[in-house]
Parts: sequence; C-alpha cells; structure tokens
Amino acid sequence: MTLEEIIKIATAILLSLGGGCAIIFPFSSWLGKVWADRIMANERANFEREITALKASLEKANAESVEKLKTDLEIFRDTQLKAHTDKIEIYRMAIDIIVKFLVNMDRTHQHEGAKKDIYLAFLEGRLRAYGYLSMLAPQNVMSAYDDLTDHIELVANGQKPDDWPTIRKKAIQMINLIRIDIGIDPSPIEYRGEL
Repeated sequence: MTLEEIIKIATAILLSLGGGCAIIFPFSSWLGKVWADRIMANERANFEREITALKASLEKANAESVEKLKTDLEIFRDTQLKAHTDKIEIYRMAIDIIVKFLVNMDRTHQHEGAKKDIYLAFLEGRLRAYGYLSMLAPQNVMSAYDDLTDHIELVANGQKPDDWPTIRKKAIQMINLIRIDIGIDPSPIEYRGEL
C-alpha cells in the first residue's frame, strides 16, 4: 500500500465517521436532555411527595403538642385556682376560729364553766386550722398564726393579761402576710382606730 492509498482510506474512514458523528451527536444530545428532564421530573415528584408527607407529619405532631400543652395548661390553671380557693377558705376558717373564741371569751368573763367549753372548742379549732394551714400556707403565715394563737392561749390560761391591742397587732400581722400570700395587696393594713 502506498502512502496515497493509506491517506484515501483514512480520509474515507474519517469522513464516514464524521458524517455519523454529525448525525449521532445532535441525536444523543437531544436524547440526553429528554432523559435528564424525565429523571428530574421523577426526582421532583418524589421530593414533593416526601415534603408533603413530612409537612403533614409535622403539622400533626404540632397539633398534638399544642393540644397537650393546652390540656396541661388547663389542668395547671384549674389546680392553681383550686389551691388558691382552698387557701382562701382555710385562711377564712382560721380567722373565724380565732374571732369566735375571742368573742365568746369576752362574753363569758363571769361564767367559769362556759369558758372551759369555749377554750376546748378553741383548742380543737386551732389544731384543725393548723393542719389545714400547714398544707398550703407559707412558713411566715404559719409563724404569725402560731404567734397569735399561742398568745391567745396564754391569755385564756391566765398566763398573760387580756390585752386586746396586742392580740389585734398580732392578728393584723398575720392578715398582712395572708394578703401577700394570696395576692390581694402587698401593702400592709394597720389599725387606725382609738381603742
């Protein structure tokens, strides 16, 4: 084979391949674009389904969490409201016991037998109130209650003089602490009368 023949054969091969390449290249480019678009559409659809499912799952979990928080908040609110109401009721009961005893003691200065019954009723009420108070009252209220009832008991037993201003002062101290505890008003009340 001569150099001329080799060049002719090489040129013929290159021309035949070049013509095929000219036909195959645009076709393969178009076919690749079609495949890429289909794959992209498939992936997009899969991602959208996953995002929709994830969004629904998160919304459901969020709604359940919100409902649980609402329920917990309602239970907490009801519990706190009940405790607050119970505390007010117990404070009223303790004050009623003290007031009833003081009024009855004042009425029965002359009759010794009635004093004993009144004193025993006071002791029973004092212990009952102490039990109730100890469940809900803070220590400062408990201490003021102890100070007041101890003083009343000492007066009832004749160990301290029947000194109404001292009893009133101790009662007002306890009431001021109760007012702070139940959130009525932190500013103290005071006796401004003349007796």
